[in-house]
Amino acid sequence: IGAVMFGQFNDSNVLQVGALNGSDVYQVGFTNDSDVIQLGALNGSDVDQMGAFNSSEVLQIGAGNGSMVNQFGFGNLSMVTQIGVLNGSDVDQMGEFNVSDVDQIGVGNGSYVGQFGFFNLSDVNQIGLLNGSSVIQEGTLNYSLVNQVGALNGSSVNQFGLGHISVVNQLGVGNGSLVVQSNG
Repeated sequence: IGAVMFGQFNDSNVLQVGALNGSDVYQVGFTNDSDVIQLGALNGSDVDQMGAFNSSEVLQIGAGNGSMVNQFGFGNLSMVTQIGVLNGSDVDQMGEFNVSDVDQIGVGNGSYVGQFGFFNLSDVNQIGLLNGSSVIQEGTLNYSLVNQVGALNGSSVNQFGLGHISVVNQLGVGNGSLVVQSNG
């Protein structure tokens, strides 16, 4: 377990139960908060937060799950829940008041969320085997919802600019989706 905090009123809480779990938390700034709970074996979590009033919540239950959260700015919120085996999540948020919620249940699911700007919201839900999701939002007030249930489904959402909305629902095996939206 590693925790490094610089600034004022930063808070870090780590609870690990099981074997060979690892957590690394690095916070610089003012009133950032990180909560990590890992139950099982060989789970790993890395949280880096710089700025003020950023919050990260990571819950991992099972074996070999991995989570990385990088937040830079003001008032960003990341929530990651992974239950199962060998699921992976990577969240990058830069700006102000971006919100990311990732829920993965099963085996070998992978998710990337990159949000850069202001007031962007991403919600990713994957249940099953080897599903993959990528969400990139740059700008302001963009919204993405991805729901994938089954196996080997893939989704890529790319939104650039102001006020875009994307909703992807995929159920079954081997479905693929690509969304690209821009103000021009």
